[in-house]
Amino acid sequence: GADGFDRWLEARVRPVDPDAFDTARTVVWYAYDISTRKAADAELQRKNDELRRFSYVAAHDLRSPLHAILQLAGFLEEDLGGEIADESRKHLGLIEKRARRMQLLLDGLLEYARAVDRVELHDVEVGEVVAAALELAPSPGPGFEIVVEVGLPRVHTDPVVLQLVFQNLIANALNHHDRDSGT
Repeated sequence: GADGFDRWLEARVRPVDPDAFDTARTVVWYAYDISTRKAADAELQRKNDELRRFSYVAAHDLRSPLHAILQLAGFLEEDLGGEIADESRKHLGLIEKRARRMQLLLDGLLEYARAVDRVELHDVEVGEVVAAALELAPSPGPGFEIVVEVGLPRVHTDPVVLQLVFQNLIANALNHHDRDSGT
């Protein structure tokens, strides 16, 4: 450009009806400056890449201290054996339960970071992706019913990432439900 910067242009060509003018063939050519949009897209991609790298490193690095917490809780339970008070046993159980939940979250974060690196967009039947997510989801247990609507749409997305979204939604709905039953 005149200001010394390169520009991104989006061009469109449209044929014009030859009967509308006394010419054999006429086209109209439009050019739009999309430099600002391209710069924003590049910045967004850079930030997404940075976030993905951070997520992967953070999840990977947090696994080691989490493993140590689980190991220490096991050592305490083993060392104290039958001499541990019921309330303390309950607290150790909570530590283990919450640490295992954290471990699942970190595993999910690592899986997501790896999946995003391999994003491949396809036309996907959402119903098929939900069915695959349900096969990997935890069992809903008695009193819970999972209902999938018929005729879910077809979308253009990465099926692996979409399946992870549904797996997490289903797991969260089951794990954080405040009643003994639900749909």
